[in-house]
Amino acid sequence: MLGRLEEALRAYEAAARLHPASPWAHAALSLVHLRLGDAVAALREYRIVRSLDTELARGLLEILAEEAGLRSASRARATAAG
Repeated sequence: MLGRLEEALRAYEAAARLHPASPWAHAALSLVHLRLGDAVAALREYRIVRSLDTELARGLLEILAEEAGLRSASRARATAAG
């Protein structure tokens, strides 16, 4: 699977270079970086998305949180508090 993610990373990096104002290319890069374990790069790409398209950034943030397992932790805290 790692090979496919690295292949996707190269493709989305190329897309972002060709279309730097495309929030979708940066959103895809953010997800691939997170899946490869590079949270710093994922956050960098998220910030680019946020500067280009705030609505897409909100959705991306939820996906990133879920991917990172943060959403389940938040739910557990809410359930425990409620």
